[in-house]
Amino acid sequence: MRTFERPWPQTRRVLQMFAQMDLMIERLGVDPRVATRKSGGAAIAQARNVCLSCNSDRECREWLKKPENFSGAPEFCSNSEFFRECVRAGLAEPCHQRSHLPPCTRF
Repeated sequence: MRTFERPWPQTRRVLQMFAQMDLMIERLGVDPRVATRKSGGAAIAQARNVCLSCNSDRECREWLKKPENFSGAPEFCSNSEFFRECVRAGLAEPCHQRSHLPPCTRF
């Protein structure tokens, strides 16, 4: 059996995109435990797939680095409707009730 010393480029991209989506969920105040229950888990699975195929990953990374509070997903986000649905369903804590989040340094 061979062991690979470096991860495959696609593996690195998948992990990066999942980390960005997790941070987006955090920044928007969506409770991930509740969001995973939406449509029996199918909605968040679909959102992860949409994130993986998104071509705005650099724009997303830059947006997540901004230190200000966020009032909603950016328009370039392919999952903005998913996040809006979570907010409409009461699955998110309003931004003005959250403490200030520092800029992202994970990427």
